[in-house]
Amino acid sequence: MTSFNAIPAAEILAERRLTHTKGDRLAETIRPKTLAEGFAVQQQVLEYWCSKRADKVAGWKCLLPPEGKWVVAPIYGSTVFEATRSANIWPSNGLARIEPEFAFELGNDIPARSESYSKAEIDQCISEVRMALELIEGRYIDPSLCEFPELLADGLFNQGLVVGPVVDRTLAYAAANIDISMRYGDGEPQRYEGKHQNQDAIAPLYWLVNFLRAQGVPLQHGQFIITGSYAGIIEAPLDTDITMSYCGLGEMSTRFSAW
Repeated sequence: MTSFNAIPAAEILAERRLTHTKGDRLAETIRPKTLAEGFAVQQQVLEYWCSKRADKVAGWKCLLPPEGKWVVAPIYGSTVFEATRSANIWPSNGLARIEPEFAFELGNDIPARSESYSKAEIDQCISEVRMALELIEGRYIDPSLCEFPELLADGLFNQGLVVGPVVDRTLAYAAANIDISMRYGDGEPQRYEGKHQNQDAIAPLYWLVNFLRAQGVPLQHGQFIITGSYAGIIEAPLDTDITMSYCGLGEMSTRFSAW
């Protein structure tokens, strides 16, 4: 790790994010090859982006990581939208790529420290749970050619977040499965038998807090933590009113426009 320079790779990936462009895999000489290297590039992208856009980290995406992976990436403030207004996105083939999730909003800072945080301590820091849509798009032309550290470096396909209304916290904690419906304009609803990837929406947040703590990265009041999709990636039309329902938990409406 001491011999790896994360800056050249980070500058390329950050510029692609800033200009809404894609490119080939990074050159072999600057390509991250371990999880630690991928995370180091990701954090350098974060610094580059925030300095160029006068932005800040507004949240994180995470999932309980499979063996040999760290599923963690920052979400930037300028890419977070309330569902009540149109979300500006970088479309893929003229469509918005979205993932229905929960966003756990922090009501308190969670500083980095030497000892682990307990589940009870973390629960006390969560102020609200909200419906959310992760906005999906990566910065590689063909991500299937990339190894996981390269995807980690690029933020694991995150391009932003749409945040909707508050839902019942107790129900959200227990929601391993959710029936989801999506309606585009006046069309018929499309229905999904939603299933959380970890069968537990809160467990990834517990993991994230202590992972970032070990890296010396604090979490801050007001940040949103998203913890995995209930229906994989859904492709939705642009410039169309979209209504999403988590049956028994809530409903939100939004729309997407291209940058």
